[in-house]
Amino acid sequence: MNSKYSELKNNLRSILSRFRWELLFSDLLKGAVFLAAYVLLYLFVYYCFISFFPVTVFFKSVSFFLFFGGGFFLLVFFVFRPLYLFIVSFNLRNKTLLRRLLQ
Repeated sequence: MNSKYSELKNNLRSILSRFRWELLFSDLLKGAVFLAAYVLLYLFVYYCFISFFPVTVFFKSVSFFLFFGGGFFLLVFFVFRPLYLFIVSFNLRNKTLLRRLLQ
């Protein structure tokens, strides 16, 4: 009975480990897509403003800070947060992996 229990426990750990890696890679891929879309949209809007309106230094500095502020937010939310959740999910007593499973 004890060997059956340990076999089931090891099987569950391997399944959860694989699921943990799949969640990490899907979140990082989603983050890369959102970050690339953000950069392309920013460049498109910036090019449209430059070509149609006279651009001041104030506009350039505001757009620069908006670009890096939005990029920083996307980087934290779509790259660092999944990495944090991946590290936290190693503790099976923590319910983060279960919550992600039930979403």
